[in-house]
Amino acid sequence: MFETFKEVLQREHPALADRLLLALNTPAPVSVRGNPAKFNPDLHHFPAPPDRPVPWEPSAFWLQERPVFTLDPLFHAGGYYVQEASSMRLGEVVRWLRSTILTDKQPLKVLDLCGAPGGKSTHLASVLGADDLLISNEIHRGRVQILTENMIKWGLPNVVVTSNNPSHFQSLGSWFDLIVTDAPCSGEGLFRKDPDAIRHWSPDAVQQCALRQNDILQDVWPALKPGGVLIYSTCTYNRSENEDPVARMVQSFGAQPLRPELSEFDSELIAAHESGAVVFRCVPGISAGEGFTFSVLQKSINAEVHYGARRGRGSLKRTKSHPRAGALDEGTAAVFLENAQRTFAVPEPLADQVLAVDDALHIHHAGTELGDDRRPAQSLAMSVWRRSGAFDEVELDTKLALDYLRREAVAVDSSLHGTVLVVWQGLGLGFAKATRGRLNNHYPQEWRIRMR
Repeated sequence: MFETFKEVLQREHPALADRLLLALNTPAPVSVRGNPAKFNPDLHHFPAPPDRPVPWEPSAFWLQERPVFTLDPLFHAGGYYVQEASSMRLGEVVRWLRSTILTDKQPLKVLDLCGAPGGKSTHLASVLGADDLLISNEIHRGRVQILTENMIKWGLPNVVVTSNNPSHFQSLGSWFDLIVTDAPCSGEGLFRKDPDAIRHWSPDAVQQCALRQNDILQDVWPALKPGGVLIYSTCTYNRSENEDPVARMVQSFGAQPLRPELSEFDSELIAAHESGAVVFRCVPGISAGEGFTFSVLQKSINAEVHYGARRGRGSLKRTKSHPRAGALDEGTAAVFLENAQRTFAVPEPLADQVLAVDDALHIHHAGTELGDDRRPAQSLAMSVWRRSGAFDEVELDTKLALDYLRREAVAVDSSLHGTVLVVWQGLGLGFAKATRGRLNNHYPQEWRIRMR
């Protein structure tokens, strides 16, 4: 099938094909993006030496080599995310939108429709303001757990994790200012770093993906406000999954293509379709990074407003207090939302919006989960809202931190008793119960690392 891929590439992109095919035989670069809310450059260090900064993302670097990220406590603490540099163009586009197109929409309601495993959602959470609301959604129920884990580790409270089909968002009406749709695709942009992607590629897979992408865009478009913006992206190169669905949105739905100002972006990688659609391609061998293609579409300000029809079956209710309320930072303006099983602290300006989402959709996680009077939730250990000194802390070195992350018992001072926060280099990893000189490990079973 690789020969067929080459034929399609040379037919559709003759000026790019030879350089791309040569680049596929070179090592894939490794890049990471720091968490501005947690990563302290005076204290923390990436597990391999930085090579050079990523020009379009202030918190990101290429590394000189690929380390074993699984054995780095900073990674598990949410200090950084391992993300391909081309896909970090999303942050540059969002910053441009905030300064040009979405200037009068404060705060923003943002949807990351296909969020797992969390690269773009963690990036959006860092780029957006504290009063903006991010809905991080994953269509596949089997992948929502890893998305939830990564968003909890990132630690920001203005995020709600959901698992819903694209059409379900219509029940909110024309609600979102910005929708990011990194659609499931045939994976051509992953060929250099993932040999399995080559084996799974076929012309039939491309067509199946294209059909699904059209359905996804059509289903979620009504949830975008008039004047709102949709960023569509794939990690593939072909026209069927990029120009064609974007052109369909322009021709059938009146979407207006936007051309964001991007740093160090080669003009030969910008394609203008006859419909007016504009497609930006990141191509190995020409641009730094892996394959990533995106377009930016604005909904007409005169577009029809979709009013939706909410279910009216939300389970979350406001509550005035909680036993763990004192664990939050004193400057936190939080509202407590609870159901029969869980309590979440969310920013007060966003509480009504979170309740509206709960009324219409299936929520997996929201803000900072607090736990109960017997055991605090893992989310509280990792939240930037957690008050310093709220719990007795046990600072572990790297070896013992890894033992903790494996859910093994850890020896501690015998004077410690009760619930303690396990810390590595000032960052919370999770909770444990100290008793008789050891820690009974409360790290989530499904998060534990197995590597030695």
